[in-house]
This record gives sequence, structure tokens and C-alpha cells, in this order.
Amino acid sequence: LTATPLSSSSPEQGDAEKSMSGPGSSIKKEKTNAAMRSRAIECLGSAWPAGEVATQRKTIDNLVALFATSITASVWRVRVAITASVGKILIKISPVVGSLNNSRAIIELVKVLRVGADDIKFHQVRESSVAGVLALCNRAAKDETVARMCQPATALLRALLRHLRDDTDPATAQKAAVAQLELEKWKSE
Repeated sequence: LTATPLSSSSPEQGDAEKSMSGPGSSIKKEKTNAAMRSRAIECLGSAWPAGEVATQRKTIDNLVALFATSITASVWRVRVAITASVGKILIKISPVVGSLNNSRAIIELVKVLRVGADDIKFHQVRESSVAGVLALCNRAAKDETVARMCQPATALLRALLRHLRDDTDPATAQKAAVAQLELEKWKSE
């Protein structure tokens, strides 16, 4: 895995290419590329192994870098896949791996979810972000070791949930409120 952006062109460049091309040709290609990228990202999150500490250690830094560099440059469909994959990784990450470097991976993954939560146009991206936070908060509320792993990211999580609790999408706001309640159940210091 390499940490390169999924798209080599900026969003503005893509818009310029669409306007210069003939009807449908570039748009069809962009939709196909976005669909393939989102499926590839979904596969990364789904295939990331739970309980395989050695594999997690080898791959976590590259995945974090990939998601962090791709979340801002991607089309909404890919941003949904990225935030969903981040949620899957947060559910699977071993506390041994997640606690490395003062929980740097956890902090960076929460920052990726924050970028998704700040998406003002697409509620699907915000809802996918809050689903990942909710999964992590549920896990940490039940497992003291996971809560300790997440402790360095607690302030980021609280700010993220405060932001999403007031979301215009009712499902997103509700999940944020539930996640906030779960966060308060954590048993770590």
C-alpha cells in the first residue's frame, strides 16, 4: 500500500475537464472511476484483519496516510467509502496497535472522520462519519483497554460529536447523541 491520493487531479481540474468534453463521455468515466475507487476503499476496510496484530502493525500507517490524503480530494461517494472504512478499522484495531505512538493512528483516523463530518453538502458522508464514531464509542464503553487506547483522542471525539449532534440530518444528529452517551460510559481515566 502506498499513501498516494486516489485522484491525481484536483476537484476544480475535474470540473474543467467535464465542461470541455463532449456530452456524457467524461461524466460516465468519472462515475465509473469513483465507483471503482469507492469499492476498492470499501474492500480495504472490510479486508483489514481483526486480531492480526502483526499485519495491523505493518499496514496501519499506510492506511491512515491513504485515508487522510484522499478524504479531501475525493468525490462524495469515495468520501463515504473512506469514512465507512475508517469505522471498520476502528472496530477492528487491536489496542496494542492503536496505542502505538500515543495513539497516533486513532487520532489521525478521528481527524479523517472529522473531515467527513464537515461535509456541508452530502449528509451521507456525515452519517458515515458518525457511524464510525458511534462504533468506536460503543466498543470503548464495553472494553477498558480500548477506552485507554482512545484516551488521547477524547477531546477530538467530543468536539466531533458536539458538531454532529446539531446536524440537519435527523439520523446523523441522533447517532451523534447516542455516541456522546457512550463516550461518557468509558471507564478509563
